[in-house]
Amino acid sequence: MTPESIKRIEKAKHFQDVTRTAVPVAYEYTLVNADGAAFVLLREPHHTDANIRRAKSYLYNTNDVVSIRTDNLD
Repeated sequence: MTPESIKRIEKAKHFQDVTRTAVPVAYEYTLVNADGAAFVLLREPHHTDANIRRAKSYLYNTNDVVSIRTDNLD
């Protein structure tokens, strides 16, 4: 992984911005408006498609989500 990717993951984990799923996925978020936030899942090399689906489901069920995208970190 690039140094920038590592910093992004470390920052998210430091602020406990990690899904509470079987395989945790770190994320970044930005408040968009009164409707909610935009989320960016930080997909590490060990995350499977199923891990990402579960992480998205977790965020939709626990937050006001305007959008979710996934950044593949390698």
